Amino acid sequence: MVIKYVAREISKEDLEEVLKEVLAKEEVEEKYVRDFLNCSMIDRNSKNFEIDKIMFIYKYGSKKARKIAVDEKLKMI
Repeated sequence: MVIKYVAREISKEDLEEVLKEVLAKEEVEEKYVRDFLNCSMIDRNSKNFEIDKIMFIYKYGSKKARKIAVDEKLKMI
């Protein structure tokens, strides 16, 4: 949620490193994954941070993070 306030002070590469580190943990918080998926600052079509969040979690996320991501996306349908 902090990304809204520090978007100009952080590079895409630094953001990706932090996200990889947190999402790869098996004990990742469910709220963190859901907030990441719902963050409008990070998106495939974003000017600031162009990241496909689902593919990012698929590549770098733990099993728990992937389960939460699937659940969140199914809720949106």
